[in-house]
Amino acid sequence: MKRREKASTSQPEDSMPAASIAGILLPISLFWLAWTARSSIHWICPLIAGGLYGLAFALSQLVYPLYKNEVYGAEFGASSFAVDVAMRYTFSSVFPLFTTQMVDSIGFDWTISLWAFVLLALAPVPFVLQRYGPRLRARSQYVQRREGDPPSVGAA
Repeated sequence: MKRREKASTSQPEDSMPAASIAGILLPISLFWLAWTARSSIHWICPLIAGGLYGLAFALSQLVYPLYKNEVYGAEFGASSFAVDVAMRYTFSSVFPLFTTQMVDSIGFDWTISLWAFVLLALAPVPFVLQRYGPRLRARSQYVQRREGDPPSVGAA
């Protein structure tokens, strides 16, 4: 935060390193949890994995809404946050309908590993946003324009 305050040209992508850390830690912690949650392994191992998952989840849930609010500004930032919350609540209400059957059919370790593979596929997102964020913002008609931003594609 101190570096961002000193920098005259701070960009929304400056917060992406925290999301990059979360993108790496989320699948690692889920794989760790999936394969250590058994009676033959000491109980502290999956507990530590769960703590690491909680840290990474909190990082991701803090960074992305703030990033989108900074990108879209006051006009559209609240709408993007509302979509996030609606999607999160929708997924959290639907997942219990099929996770029990997944655990029963493929086992706890492979169920958690499946979601870890999904998160592994999504891990590059913060790196892509950090690298190509200014270009993506320049192409959007909904992004709040800031000083130093390149003009929109097709703008006069």
